[in-house]
Amino acid sequence: MGRKAEVELSVRGEKKTERAYRKAARELERANRKISASSRDLEKQTISQTKTLTSSISAQKAVVLGLAGLLTGTVARSFIRTQKNIDRITNALKVGTGTYAGDAKEFAFIEKESARLELELQSTALS
Repeated sequence: MGRKAEVELSVRGEKKTERAYRKAARELERANRKISASSRDLEKQTISQTKTLTSSISAQKAVVLGLAGLLTGTVARSFIRTQKNIDRITNALKVGTGTYAGDAKEFAFIEKESARLELELQSTALS
């Protein structure tokens, strides 16, 4: 093989190599575009999910605050009702015994009997 043939083979080889590099570069560009598109889609999904989660958390906070308000109102009403019942029991015992000392003694008896019978104090005292 002569020098001319070697040069010709070398040129052909370089052209094939150059074509292979161009093809690889085009494939890399396509892959890069796909990756960029996937990255943008992922970012959009993340933003969407973050908004959904934020809305969900806000809704949960509203529900918790609403329930806390209801619970506070219920507890307050229950406390007031309990206080009224205690006042009714105390007044009834005072009327029955005539003195506050007597009603303390009667109340202690009612407490003891409620515990012994495993009954709720208020309903036992009011009956």
